[in-house]
Amino acid sequence: MARVLMMTMTAPSHINARVALAQHLLGLGHHVGWLCTRRPDPRLAQLGVEVFELPDPPAMSRITGEARMRMVGDEHAELGQLRKMFLGPFLDQIESVRGVLRTFRPDVVALDGNLYHHVVATQLEQIPWATVSSGLWLVQPRSLDYPMRRMASQLEEERRAFFDRHGMRPEVRLFECVSPALNVVATTTELVGEPADWPTHTIAAGPMLPTKPRGDEVELAWERLRTDCPIVYLAMGTGFYWNPEIVRAAASACAELGAQLVASVMDLAAHDAVRGLPGDPLIVQYVPQLEMLARVTAFVTHGGASSVREALNFGVPQIVVPMSLDQPVQAYFVEHAGAGVALERTAFTAESCRDALAPMLDPRSQVRRRATAIGNSYRAIDGCAVVAERLLAMIGSKPEDLRA
Repeated sequence: MARVLMMTMTAPSHINARVALAQHLLGLGHHVGWLCTRRPDPRLAQLGVEVFELPDPPAMSRITGEARMRMVGDEHAELGQLRKMFLGPFLDQIESVRGVLRTFRPDVVALDGNLYHHVVATQLEQIPWATVSSGLWLVQPRSLDYPMRRMASQLEEERRAFFDRHGMRPEVRLFECVSPALNVVATTTELVGEPADWPTHTIAAGPMLPTKPRGDEVELAWERLRTDCPIVYLAMGTGFYWNPEIVRAAASACAELGAQLVASVMDLAAHDAVRGLPGDPLIVQYVPQLEMLARVTAFVTHGGASSVREALNFGVPQIVVPMSLDQPVQAYFVEHAGAGVALERTAFTAESCRDALAPMLDPRSQVRRRATAIGNSYRAIDGCAVVAERLLAMIGSKPEDLRA
């Protein structure tokens, strides 16, 4: 049996994007290890993988909620956050990462392409590696313009200097290193279109969603969900959830359309700003998202790659309200494919939300048909089986020389 090492960021979206692949590999009898950039998510041990922790993780805290929302639109603050994320002190951990590789002795590595020290360490150990992307960066049009792309160009010189110090010059799309052997994007061409200027050896493998619990499921008062009207689900992820004005606007729109709003908004759920809303909304900290998406008619989201992917798997049309990072990429593809509407945060009002939601609640509408078609394409492919087969086929090969 093979030894496969997953190397990811610690953020929930990066874990969730790869849980199903790990479960599939374990089901085939392979030995799976997992290394995160910071303290490992407790869920990983429950998966049955061998969890690794670096001996010297950098003291970096994840900024979420109200503090994170204060940064949105402030390109200087956002640039500083991106520098910490991709070019921060953990880049000095190359030898620690090499130590994990030597301990686990993987036959192949599946990694986050934006973890540059993991790329360098894996190359130096001459282990074949694939980029398993948590987003759609690798297949975005080069003409697509948004703040993160502009900020990426400001950090390009620093990134190139880092790789030059190690004698490497990998291809990078936005912030993600391109593997010379295999790059996986968890979507289908029904959403992103046929390959056009994709990196070599890039495949659209479908959503790779788990068929077993992934460890973040929570109890929910399901009896509070109405059965006599459409359900609209709102979630802004675990980082960008502090948007009381969006919750209030969505509640008003849903009340006017005769739909029930379910909002998953972390600790905002206990704040007075989301009390006394019109209609019969259910405002909670967190929901088991996959189970919820199987029951809803429409979704209001910040455009996180995992959330968009999961909703499309169930054929759910979306209002995408991008806040930061790569969220405009998901917004672009959802709107371009006809499966939803992109709204700027400043343009999200009760009226604009109502106008966008109305056709999504009509089962005969074009937006519902397009979301259903994408969902059908997602469910028609066993992405985990496709990616596992391609990963295992890499065993025994040597990574292509990335020397400058």
